[in-house]
Amino acid sequence: AEKLGMRITLHNAGGYIKFGNQRAQLDAFSKNKEIDGIILASVDYSKMDMFVEKAVKNGTPVIALINDIFAPKIQAKCLLSFNEIGYKVGEFIIQDSREKDIKICFFAGPGGAGWSSEMYEGFKKAIFKLKKKTQKIIFPKPSYGDTRPEVQRLRLKFLLDNPENYHMNYLVCNAVAATEAIKFLRKHRINHPKAKIVSTYITIDTYKAMKQGDIIAAPNLE
Repeated sequence: AEKLGMRITLHNAGGYIKFGNQRAQLDAFSKNKEIDGIILASVDYSKMDMFVEKAVKNGTPVIALINDIFAPKIQAKCLLSFNEIGYKVGEFIIQDSREKDIKICFFAGPGGAGWSSEMYEGFKKAIFKLKKKTQKIIFPKPSYGDTRPEVQRLRLKFLLDNPENYHMNYLVCNAVAATEAIKFLRKHRINHPKAKIVSTYITIDTYKAMKQGDIIAAPNLE
């Protein structure tokens, strides 16, 4: 931006449940004649469509960044394949399991964001495609929730404190849940003595935790 002489202002929606915040931001930007374009990491796959359309009609191009969006009027997209990322995570776990029977908990992230469900589908595809015929793999339905630490702590407690889910081998977590899972296991290791944590993407916190050995892996597609 500096090389091109452009000015960029970053606006935080405040979380994946803050639909109103991002709608208000988009509405304000579409009316601001000093804004030449909008780069949007949408908090929801479809709920921003009409606001994207309004901005485009007012002459402000909108580009989707990282988080996919339906929005037929979107001008361009710069995205990752979260399905492929999920597949890589599943591939790693099958290799790491060494053909042993395993139990997995999957903490996906926000239910309506698109990327979390895509990641889970890719993960599930890898697990069932690559596992050995004699290998038994058990995992409950994925846990969806906003990526605030307090929400992920509740999701971890809800699933992992259930005796039916004791003795997990792998906790596959969004990055926030992964760092919270480290704390959870320190207090509840007796119920999950062999549990390993795998993050579905890398942040500064997960990178530090990987260096310390608290998280065993995270994908990085380049």
